[in-house]
Amino acid sequence: MQTQAQKELNLIELSSEGIVCLDQDHKISFMSKGASTIFHANNDKLLNKTLEELDLEKLIPHIKERTSIKLNIDDKNYIAVTSPVNKDGEYLGSTVLLLDNHLLNKASCNQMYLKKKEKKRTFEELR
Repeated sequence: MQTQAQKELNLIELSSEGIVCLDQDHKISFMSKGASTIFHANNDKLLNKTLEELDLEKLIPHIKERTSIKLNIDDKNYIAVTSPVNKDGEYLGSTVLLLDNHLLNKASCNQMYLKKKEKKRTFEELR
């Protein structure tokens, strides 16, 4: 029988949205199947790759703050929502949610993601 944590991890893993977890060196430490589909590669090929290796340098200035930016990956538009993880004031990494832009209402997207910024949260606050 699966534990609650295993069930939650399965939900994240199977999400159709792209979910990417980065360590403090901008290397991919986890990727959902949705993210693998976006990058046209399986997790094994993408794990430990840096944002630079994936031509996503545009994300680097934003991954330490909760914000969103528009990205173009393989001629497809996405909204990348960044969410940093901090513990005791130390940056540990970030989670990036990649949302297919054509599925989003542009007006609500601008209100919800592009203009709203939140304060940095600690690991305990995220839990």
